Amino acid sequence: MKSRPIAAAFFVVFCLLLCGLILRRQIAAHPLPPDTGQQGGGQGFGGKELDFQDWRPAAPSIAAQVHAVVQAELAALRTGDAPTAMSLQSRFLHQRFSDPSDFLRFILFRHPELVRSRTVNYGLVWTDPAGQNARAALLVEGRNGERTSENFLLIRESGRFKISRIRTQTLPN
Repeated sequence: MKSRPIAAAFFVVFCLLLCGLILRRQIAAHPLPPDTGQQGGGQGFGGKELDFQDWRPAAPSIAAQVHAVVQAELAALRTGDAPTAMSLQSRFLHQRFSDPSDFLRFILFRHPELVRSRTVNYGLVWTDPAGQNARAALLVEGRNGERTSENFLLIRESGRFKISRIRTQTLPN
């Protein structure tokens, strides 16, 4: 009778190791862009360093464009519409995710709060001096009550803003 608990323990360890290998393979297939380690800074299109110190609040027309892109992205993620969600991404992210379903799995893994949000409050939109990059701040409350601060970094491509990165910070309750 003592062999059952030992066999169960080995089975659990085997399952954990297998899950770890699968997760490691998924992370290796979709590496994150390197973090700069600097507060306030970020990476835009193609890893170019962005200096947020020179950024200013966006004009209302630009803020409306940015909010429309972010709202469309959230709507596509909530309904599982991976092709539409991918169409709102920058060329830089298209290089990382050739398959829309891989992109959706990545978002579910890294940013589940965006897919399962209860409320979303939009904050200010900021732009760089050239008007080529934008940053939209959101306050998101998940169905479980967890609150996060989401910063969408966008780049203008062919005259339209596209999402190039999302940064998430969990907020205390």
